Amino acid sequence: MSSLLPSGGVTPAIIAGLLDTVITLERDILFVKYFTVASVALLVYDTILNFHRSYTYIWKSKQSFGTFLYFSMKYGNLVVMGVSLYWMQANGPFAFCKGFYLADTWLSVLFTIPVPVVLTFRTYALYGCTTTAKWILGALLVVTIGTFASTPIVMSVGTTYSSFSLTPACIFSETGIPKSASYLLYGSITFFDICILCATLWKVHSSYRKGEMKLVKIIVRDSVWYFLALNCETIVTLVLWNTLPERHIALRQMNVNMWRVVCIVIVSRIILNLRDISENKDITITTYTASPFASHRVARTTDEELHFGGGLPTEDTDLAGLNTIDYGVPGEEPEQMVLCDEEA
Repeated sequence: MSSLLPSGGVTPAIIAGLLDTVITLERDILFVKYFTVASVALLVYDTILNFHRSYTYIWKSKQSFGTFLYFSMKYGNLVVMGVSLYWMQANGPFAFCKGFYLADTWLSVLFTIPVPVVLTFRTYALYGCTTTAKWILGALLVVTIGTFASTPIVMSVGTTYSSFSLTPACIFSETGIPKSASYLLYGSITFFDICILCATLWKVHSSYRKGEMKLVKIIVRDSVWYFLALNCETIVTLVLWNTLPERHIALRQMNVNMWRVVCIVIVSRIILNLRDISENKDITITTYTASPFASHRVARTTDEELHFGGGLPTEDTDLAGLNTIDYGVPGEEPEQMVLCDEEA
């Protein structure tokens, strides 16, 4: 410790600087704790709010690729984020701090990979499962997951650890977290989200030019707002991580858990909504971004009601496996939105 002090001894200026550093660290840790608790609370609240639909469409359904994605993404992150509340406690053992940091780094990425997978399937279905969409979106997904999955490798190798910190918190037993990891993680997912948003907006534009106004309303309500929220949350996280100075290293991670929760909530609801559509033939254009307790099914009297044609998917259908959907005004020739089946 004496080697860390200047040869001239400890001066009032040095003491004041150390106190300012400690106060800054403690304040930043407090902010991160608040955001972490708020993130976990939001995820728990959404889990409770959608438990009935989850039990009906996921727990009781035949196990498939879609249910696997849902379980790993929703409940895997819930467990990891719940344990992270202890990780933020003061006086955590250094061995635990380091071990949990590595576990959290790998598991958080692993359990978040279903997010781009589901969004890709969602957009693929939006374009009718064409061959062009399959190759373009498939290439985008492979590149995104590749860079996404390389993040824990970079962070595990490039992070240095210190058993000494000015504040007794786990978060400061890691030092020198490489910024390249944040570019790989948040840069790749930001690029992916922007591409998905642009593809969705292009579909809105093309549908609008064709006069398919009901389809435009569906896409705007149940796709565009989803992807805009994801883009904003991802960009905020990327900016925080790469612009805050070293003295605010704790604040760089402030929005990470909230970003994960927003992704999980939105994508898990997309899965539930697709399952809901496949199980119920009478569904209105009412947005699925609303509360699950909202009235989604009404008598066939409204002008904006959906009419689902033949070939409805079975419980074996995964994610974007919706077939031809007819929708329109009762008594009029319905428009069509062609999605895809399992063989597409």
